[in-house]
Amino acid sequence: MASGTPKRGDPLGIDDFRRTVDELFEDLLITRWRENRRQTLDRALMVDRGPHYEAKVPTAGAEPSAVDVEVSDWRLVVRFPGPSGEVENTFDFKHPIECESVSAKWNSGVLWIVLPKKRGRRITIE
Repeated sequence: MASGTPKRGDPLGIDDFRRTVDELFEDLLITRWRENRRQTLDRALMVDRGPHYEAKVPTAGAEPSAVDVEVSDWRLVVRFPGPSGEVENTFDFKHPIECESVSAKWNSGVLWIVLPKKRGRRITIE
């Protein structure tokens, strides 16, 4: 078995089976994951930090003045010109946002947005 595969009609040994499964695993999962990993690094990301949400939005080299950020109680929308047309990132929230307290910073092509969650209010029972 110089080629690493058994001849037609020969029984498949356990070592041949293991090698075939390893090659299949490497090809289907590991190699493709490594190829796609670079693409996912440039995607927008939203993280729940407890009292607030944080959004990281790569803006594909767009200038801060070309980025449009819109926030409501339950949704954040970020739009900017991309290499092949307008890019829009939309995030929906489980908890309402304190819209007046949202802040944003732009650093090296990445927009960072902090969105404080709206607090409930206590009601006095009469």
